[in-house]
Amino acid sequence: MTRELTYRVNGKDIVIQDHSAGHNYGAGGLGDQPCHHNVRPADNTRTGTVAGMDDHYYFGCRNKK
Repeated sequence: MTRELTYRVNGKDIVIQDHSAGHNYGAGGLGDQPCHHNVRPADNTRTGTVAGMDDHYYFGCRNKK
């Protein structure tokens, strides 16, 4: 299950997907992901990308200051 939070940024709706459970796809671990967040455009929450954002933000990741 994914929790989604929607924000308006610079006039566009952006969705932050909370994948805190990670993904386990089966035997061998191919494609598995540890817990993370995704940042996606509201009109394509499955595969969409937002300019300047990484594909995944893992829970161990820290912002660069």
